[in-house]
Amino acid sequence: MFDSTHSNSFDWRDIAADPWGDTGPTDSRGRLWLGGALFVVLLGIVFCRLVWLHYWQADEFRRIAAQPIERELPLPGIRGRILARDGSVLAVDEQLASLAVRYRWLEDPPNPAWLRQQARTRLTGAARRDPQRLKAAERDVLAERAEMHVRLAKLCEISLPEWTQRTRRIQQRVEAISRRVNERRLVKAALAAEQQRAERAQDSSSTAQLTWRERLLGDLSEALWPEQQPALPPPIVVAEELDAHVVAAELSLEAVAQIGAHSDDFPGVEIVPQWRRRYPAAALASHVLGHLGAPEKGTATANSEQLPARVGRMGIEHYYERQLRGQPGVKVEVMHRDGALVSTRRQREPTVGRDLVLSLDLALQRTAEALLDSACQRRDALSAADRPSAGGAAIVLDVHSGAVLAAASEPRFDPNLFSAATGDNTSEVAALLADPAHPLFDRTSRMALPPGSVFKPLTAIAILSHGASPQTAVSCQGYLARPDAMRCAIFTRLGHGHGEVDLFAAMAQSCNVYFFHAAAELGP
Repeated sequence: MFDSTHSNSFDWRDIAADPWGDTGPTDSRGRLWLGGALFVVLLGIVFCRLVWLHYWQADEFRRIAAQPIERELPLPGIRGRILARDGSVLAVDEQLASLAVRYRWLEDPPNPAWLRQQARTRLTGAARRDPQRLKAAERDVLAERAEMHVRLAKLCEISLPEWTQRTRRIQQRVEAISRRVNERRLVKAALAAEQQRAERAQDSSSTAQLTWRERLLGDLSEALWPEQQPALPPPIVVAEELDAHVVAAELSLEAVAQIGAHSDDFPGVEIVPQWRRRYPAAALASHVLGHLGAPEKGTATANSEQLPARVGRMGIEHYYERQLRGQPGVKVEVMHRDGALVSTRRQREPTVGRDLVLSLDLALQRTAEALLDSACQRRDALSAADRPSAGGAAIVLDVHSGAVLAAASEPRFDPNLFSAATGDNTSEVAALLADPAHPLFDRTSRMALPPGSVFKPLTAIAILSHGASPQTAVSCQGYLARPDAMRCAIFTRLGHGHGEVDLFAAMAQSCNVYFFHAAAELGP
């Protein structure tokens, strides 16, 4: 039996407290206040940083933003002169006044960012935010640029189509440079991305050695922060897109004065000095002097500096390049961040190379070339019409000193063709290179030619030295043994020989067969 004093009811207050803590609802207001306070603190830190930058660092940032960019540009050295033995000038650098235009001012179609910047400089605060006024300002810039090109073409005394053709060639060259540079950057970026993928693949292959916890953490990290694919590098602006490019050379004094006096009407236009190699005697001794051209790829100077834009490619200009070439100078250009030129200054002046005095006698050189030309013309008159023009060489030496008094090579060329300041004679140079007569080939030093009749006096001296009689006659039929070899010139032209000839007649008529017989009798 149960005690009646006990019942099945209970008093909840008699239950002991839960030893595991309160299981009732939790008051989260404290944590919310704490999170809000932390957010306010962080926001206050950011705000204080902004205030500090605005009031204490703003001037410094404005100064840095307004600070112009300086870049160094090379100034070509001045080449030394080449003189004849009498002091006559055979090659000299002459200074020209050339017209150069900033690339953005001749680019077509224009660069959008540049055009927008030019339009914004013409407007004030509120107007810059008006799309219609901004478009109108851009149209004004383009119209003024087109009008400026017309005036420049007239001042340079060239037609507008020729002006447009020159600017288009400049743009094509700059675009090719920019394309090559950016393609190389893309190739490097692709190689770097491929290397990263290979490293990730190697890392993933090693995950088999990790514990399940490490793999789980790795998968979770990859899910939360997925690895981004490397973005392609943005295209860069090459230096040529900020440079001024020569469009016309040899400006007249009137054009230079007009542009200099109204420089505000010609934005982006500069009058730049240029040095051009001039050969006053034109084709005279052209193979001896040589010509200038672009340096070969991979060529460096002795001190590993860059070669100038044009170096000697043959003749004296090439063999004495180091002596003739002057040391380059340095020009510093100060530019705004938007590419506008502020000022220029010369940090180091270029130097002049050494002069060279040759042993050439100009009067004798002209005579040798005239005689050689006449001989080649006579040869061409007797040759078939489909045969290339005859060529030859003539050299006159001082027997006492060995000095070269004349060195003529036929055909010749005018080295001034390779010295054009703007490169507008490419068709003439191409025709010269394609000439089947090879006028650039120096036959005085690069061609193996038999001495011919020049050597006959030496053979005659040898004959007399061995006691042979000069009256001894030899029968010349025009050739020695076969009609197709070892012949006289008269046989090739007329088909017969000289007949009976002695030493005197052989020298006078230049009989080859006589000297062939004499040389065979004398022996080696």
